[in-house]
Amino acid sequence: MNEGETTDLFGALISRGLARRTDPETSHEAARKVDATKQERVVLDALKDYGDMTSEEVAAVTGPEISATLQSITPRFRPLATKGLIIEKRDSKGEIVKRKGKSTRRRIVWTLTEAGRRFCD
Repeated sequence: MNEGETTDLFGALISRGLARRTDPETSHEAARKVDATKQERVVLDALKDYGDMTSEEVAAVTGPEISATLQSITPRFRPLATKGLIIEKRDSKGEIVKRKGKSTRRRIVWTLTEAGRRFCD
């Protein structure tokens, strides 16, 4: 298990919000209130419904209906990858595909794995 993850009575992995050790107590309080599992499901559903996307694109298509922001959605991708539900999209040379976002920063394009597709069904 990773930091911020626990299991329920049946052994299913449950993610919680995260805060760095160096963050102020208010950040830790906010992290304890985050329903990361719900936000992870939002990411999975968006990838299922819209196809391969960056975190910025997921936030754009889901934000209005669930008050998702780039800052709340982006931390959900790595735990989903660790769980084997999404992976970084790769091109024919095996390199990670990135797209330019609103800023000059290039963002990783994510795709559902076969396990992720089954999980969404």
